[in-house]
Amino acid sequence: MASEIEAVNAKVAAECLNAFFAPPNRFACLVALESENGVAMASGGQAVPPPLLDAIRRCLKGAYDLPLLLPFQARKEDGITWYACARDKPGQRDLGADLRSFVGPSYADFDPTAVAATAADPILAQHNFFAVRFIATGRAYDSKIVEQWETYWDLLKRRPVRRTLEHQTFAQRRAALDRALLARQERDARAAYAALREHHGLSAENRAFLDIRIAAAFGRWQDILAHSSFPYLLKIRLPPETFGDIWEALYEVHIRPVEQARDAQQLVAAFESEVRPSTGNLLRSLGRSRRPAALKSFLLYELSLAHPSAELCAQWLAELGDDAFGPTTDSIRARIQALTRGTALRPH
Repeated sequence: MASEIEAVNAKVAAECLNAFFAPPNRFACLVALESENGVAMASGGQAVPPPLLDAIRRCLKGAYDLPLLLPFQARKEDGITWYACARDKPGQRDLGADLRSFVGPSYADFDPTAVAATAADPILAQHNFFAVRFIATGRAYDSKIVEQWETYWDLLKRRPVRRTLEHQTFAQRRAALDRALLARQERDARAAYAALREHHGLSAENRAFLDIRIAAAFGRWQDILAHSSFPYLLKIRLPPETFGDIWEALYEVHIRPVEQARDAQQLVAAFESEVRPSTGNLLRSLGRSRRPAALKSFLLYELSLAHPSAELCAQWLAELGDDAFGPTTDSIRARIQALTRGTALRPH
C-alpha cells in the first residue's frame, strides 16, 4: 500500500513541478522536466541551483514528509521569488517558522505585502503544495538563501521520517482499503483499516461495517454471523455493500449446503427456519442489492409466502442465470413454472 501512495504522490509532484518550471518561469529543472510527461526546457532557461535538487528528486519519488525550495523568475530584470513548499498545512506553518529564523530577516523578506504573488501560486495550490513565499532583501542575497537552505536541508534529513499515511484523506484511505481487498492483500487491508480508525475516529457502527467488508472479501462468512454487532446490524438501514455482505454470509452458511439436496422445498424450508426469523427488517428492502446471494434469498423468501408471485420469481431466476442454485436449479425452476400454471403446492 505504501508503494501505491508513493506512486500517487510522485505523479502529483511530477505534474506540479513540470508546470512550475514551464514558461513563464525562466528557471528550468532538468530533474523535473525529464520526469514522465515532462515539458521541454525553455530556451535560455536558468538552471535550478544544485543544492535544491536533492529535495526535488526526493519529492518526485513520492516522499511527502520533507519540504522543498523552488525559484521563480518570469523576467531577467525581476527578482527571484522563492517558494518553500510543504505538503500540508501544519508542515507549511512549521516551515515558515523555521525559515523566518534560519534565513530571514538577514537575507529574506517574508512580509506578504512585500512579496507579490506570481504565476506559480495557482500551480502550487492546484496540486496541494502549501507554499511559504519570500524574496531576498537584496539581489546579492539570493545565493545566501541557497546556502542557508543547503544547511537547513542537511539538518532536515536527520529528522525521523513522518509516516506517509498521516497525510491521506479519508477517501484516499478508504480507496486504499478497497484496492487491497480487491487484490486480496489482507496485510495491506488491515493497515488501511487501522489508519482509518486511528486518524478518522470511526464510530462503532462504521467499524462494524468495515469488519464485515473485510471478512466478506476473504470469504469468512461465519465471522460475519458471529460479529458482536450482527444482531444490531439486522435492525438498521445498511450501506448497500454491507447489506449485500450480510445476505451473502447468511446464504453461504445456511442455504448453500442444502443446494446439494436438489429439492426446492428443502431450500425454502432452510430459508424459513435458519434465515427468515432474524432478517425481517432486511426483507423490507428487497431489491437494494443485486448480489446473487441476495437475489436468491429474496426468491426463496417469495417462494415461502402463502401467495408467491410467479412473475417476480421468474424475473429473479432469469436475472440470476443458469445454474443459479447449483444442483437445485431445476427444482426451483419447476416450482416457479408450477406457480405460473397455478398448481404449486403452498408452503405450510
